[in-house]
Formats: sequence, structure tokens, C-alpha cells
Amino acid sequence: MNESKRISVIGVASDVGGLYRGASQAPAVLRTRGLPDSLSQLGYLAGDSGDIIAVEVDSEGGQEIVNHLQVVQVARNLYDRMLEVLANDTFPLIIGGDHSISTGSVAAFSDHCRSRGQRPGLLWVDTHADINTPQTSPSACAFGMPVAALLGIFPDTLSRISSNPPALLAEQIVYVGLRDVDQGERRLIRDMRIQAYTMKEIDAVGLAAVVEKAVAHLRQHCDCVILSFDLDVCDPQIVPGTGTPKRGGLTFRESHLLMELLWDSNILGAAEIVELNPVLDKDFETADLTISLIESLLGKSIL
Repeated sequence: MNESKRISVIGVASDVGGLYRGASQAPAVLRTRGLPDSLSQLGYLAGDSGDIIAVEVDSEGGQEIVNHLQVVQVARNLYDRMLEVLANDTFPLIIGGDHSISTGSVAAFSDHCRSRGQRPGLLWVDTHADINTPQTSPSACAFGMPVAALLGIFPDTLSRISSNPPALLAEQIVYVGLRDVDQGERRLIRDMRIQAYTMKEIDAVGLAAVVEKAVAHLRQHCDCVILSFDLDVCDPQIVPGTGTPKRGGLTFRESHLLMELLWDSNILGAAEIVELNPVLDKDFETADLTISLIESLLGKSIL
């Protein structure tokens, strides 16, 4: 057993922060398709911390208010569960769920690192920057705002999930794979000087070179890093089961290479995979790819 890297799977069965229903089914599907066996076969001592779910809330407001309250509730519950796992020196593997869950997972990881005198970092691999505020967001959905909340750049409950907000500083974030960024987000990324690598950079110099630069930046500014990987960073040809697809994403081989290089880098203390929507999937193609990507992230190799 690889007890030096004990893993606990945390499912987040919630899609209340997104545009489409279905991502809440992802944790159950990934378990059914063999994720626990995959972790065991890699030699890990793997546990399962169960699922965080979105429960009904009472509100006199409309559905938008109800959804927001549920997003906050899920984030807080995930925050608490993450801290429990991290306190046991166990690697949290979060399987979502829509991307709004990062307000809880990343905040918990950040607080844990800082409690140990370490600088936290975030590697955000996504088509979208998810740094919108309520004022800039075209959709007004929480899954497009988690990075803004983590940076504390808008006054909202989601910005205060961390016990010591903001959860992150701009230099502690690196984007990889961006290709669909809103106007307000572009302005924020530039003004805050957040390190960002778009698909243009990946096409121009290759994924390996981009990952090398991203890891170097994180090593300079951070002591512990969490990966947040949105499946829509991959090209829709290989991920039919995600809610906001965009042509021109990472190929099958590039996606695996990224995970393999991150394993080689040994910089990660936690990881989350989000935006698998089994309702939209075809013959479990996206679910099975998700498991294989997790395997590559956790050390599965060709030889």
C-alpha cells in the first residue's frame, strides 16, 4: 500500500451552482464505474468520506436566492469535511459536482496550509476563468464565480467561507487551458496580474512547456497546491458529458500528459475533478475518461 499518500474520496452531489442539472449524479456514477478499484490497484490506502449534498432550504426569495443559499451550504459542509480529511494527513480527492464547490474545497485547503505556516496555491485547469462577480457575470450562476470569491473581490457569503479571507492572493493562482473568458474576467486577470496560460500558449509552445512554467510559478509563490480540474477544459469530442462544452480544448493525450506531469512534479496536496454530467454523457465515455485521468494524476504509468 502507498500509505504515504493515503486518499479519501469526497463526493459532492450538487449541481445547484450551475446552469444544468445532472452533475450531482457524478460521484455515484464514478464509484459505480470503478473509481475505488482503480485507487486500490494503484496501491493506495483509499477511504471514502461520503457525499456532500444540497438539501432544501427555506427562503422567501425566488429560486435564484434558494440556489445561492444551497451553494453556500454545500461550500460550508465541504469546507468542514475537507478539514477533517486534511487533519489526518490524507490526500483529499474531491469528485463534483459543479465548479461552485471550489469555494469550499479550496478555502479549506488554503486554511489548512496556512495553519501549518505554508503558502497555499491553486492550479485552475479550465476553459473558463470563473472569476466573474455578480456585476460582471452574464449567467449570474455561482459556478462562474468561485475564483472571485476565493480572492475576496466581491462582498458575499461565498467570499467568507475561509476562516481568514481572502483564501488566496492573486500570485497564488495559475490558470491553464483558458479559451472562453468574459470581458470582465479578462480585465480582472490583467489588473490583478494572475498567471494565465490559454490554449494559444499551449498550441504555440506545447503543453509540457506550459505545465513547466505553471509549476515553476507555483513553486516560487506557494508551498502546497490544490488542483481544480474542470472537465470542460477537454475538447467536446472526448467529453460529451459536461454542461458547458467549447470546441478546441485539450486532446485525450494532452489531458493525460498534464496529469502525468503533475504527478511527476509532486506539488499537489489535494485535487478536485468537477463538471461531469452523467445525464449528458454517452455510454459513460466522460465518466470513464475521468477515472483514467485520475489514475494518471495519481501515478499510473505506461511502464
